[in-house]
Amino acid sequence: MMFSLLILNNFLQLSKLLIWFLLFIGYLITIYDIYYWVFGAPYNRWISALLFPLTRIVWSTSTATLIWMCITGNGGFINRIFSCKAFIPLSRLTYSVYLTHAWVVWIYWGSRRDLVDMNNLSLLTIFFGVLMMSYILGAIFSLIFESPFIALQSILNNYLRINKTQSNDIFNQKSNINGMKDLIETKQLCLNPN
Repeated sequence: MMFSLLILNNFLQLSKLLIWFLLFIGYLITIYDIYYWVFGAPYNRWISALLFPLTRIVWSTSTATLIWMCITGNGGFINRIFSCKAFIPLSRLTYSVYLTHAWVVWIYWGSRRDLVDMNNLSLLTIFFGVLMMSYILGAIFSLIFESPFIALQSILNNYLRINKTQSNDIFNQKSNINGMKDLIETKQLCLNPN
């Protein structure tokens, strides 16, 4: 019995390592799927037809597996990174930033009158500028539109919860009254069988 538990434990540990290895390989495949074309390899339509949809499936499967590993308690240090309290304000702004970042990018590229210098510093400057402006606009968007609806939802939840408890109390009182009537009738039948 103890030997079989030891084998099962070793198998589970090896399967966790295998899953983490496959996750790592899956993310590498999705990052370096266009590696050869970037460095001038000739275009091959068969590889492209396989690689383009396959990388989407591999990325989504890897991400779902990573989330599953973190939920089941096998995330290790990645779970500790994702569970950091510093991400809470950013996570609340995520949807607003998603809705508004296209406006920031559109305004930025629409207002440019010169060519973009393609060195690392200028691209990083553009990236962080657009990122900061997206989060600022997302925070404003969240305060104006999202927060009032969350407050309204909270008020409605409280109102419905109060009404539900009141209706449950009334139902319980009615069932208690009916139960008492049944008890009285049963006692009367026991005392007066005729």
